[in-house]
Amino acid sequence: MCVSDDDTNILFRLIGIKSFEISSNNSEIFQEEFDKILEDQDIGLVLLNEKYLMRQRDYFRRLKLRKYPIIIEIPDMKAPLKESYFRHLIEKYLGLTLKEG
Repeated sequence: MCVSDDDTNILFRLIGIKSFEISSNNSEIFQEEFDKILEDQDIGLVLLNEKYLMRQRDYFRRLKLRKYPIIIEIPDMKAPLKESYFRHLIEKYLGLTLKEG
């Protein structure tokens, strides 16, 4: 499942991944809508556009303490994530150690 901007959601829908956009900038409304999405017990992985993470840091910090579902940020076109972020994810979730370079 993907929670992202409209352009990114179109791409994920084309490959068959359920996608949502939460348009509210209000923290409470955003968290209520995201909590509703997470009620779906079939969701094991959430691809999250990093713009949401930036706006709701404390909320996602608490959510990421849970083991399920796994929440992984995906780059936003305006502020892409660093390569080291993805290296860390691979090492954390897959148990692989990647060498630099």
